[in-house]
Amino acid sequence: MFHPIAFDNIRVVLEGGMYERDFDGEITITGRSDTMDLAIYERRFQVEFRLANREGEDPATVQARLQLATTLSDIAAEQLQEPRLTEVIGCTICIHFFLRVRDVPKEAAEIAELLNRVWGNRPTLTQTVKADWHELQPWPPGYYTNQVTLDFQRKITEGNIEDLRDLLDHMVISLQTLQEFADHRYRAQ
Repeated sequence: MFHPIAFDNIRVVLEGGMYERDFDGEITITGRSDTMDLAIYERRFQVEFRLANREGEDPATVQARLQLATTLSDIAAEQLQEPRLTEVIGCTICIHFFLRVRDVPKEAAEIAELLNRVWGNRPTLTQTVKADWHELQPWPPGYYTNQVTLDFQRKITEGNIEDLRDLLDHMVISLQTLQEFADHRYRAQ
């Protein structure tokens, strides 16, 4: 009989929690993927979403992505029942938020402060700022896209499944907080 791996069990719980929030009208799921990268034998599950009351075309809308991943060593250790192949058999979770910023140093510091308040300085927070440049576009651009990443820097296991509801709650609170920040920034202009 087929026995799902830890990744599948955690994915089902995360996906169910995300769709509950979509059905409750809290968020709108805008994309989903469940892939296997055969070049490096990595499984990855992603759900993209935004707040339910926001339009995707609105430049102030904050987009988000929840990402769950596992590697060959985790899958092999579990399937072969060889725990020595990896320190801990589990998955990694990253949460990404995408929003527009204009004053990069100031707004990046404010974003870090807001998210550290929500998460208690626990996940590692990085911000990657980029700008699209076209030949006829003036420089500097009017705004930059900021990808804010929360990386928990550890594996989660099936023993953490009870904690996933809290993780999803914090994720939605973070999205609401960033959306309020983005809306305030656009109103101030």
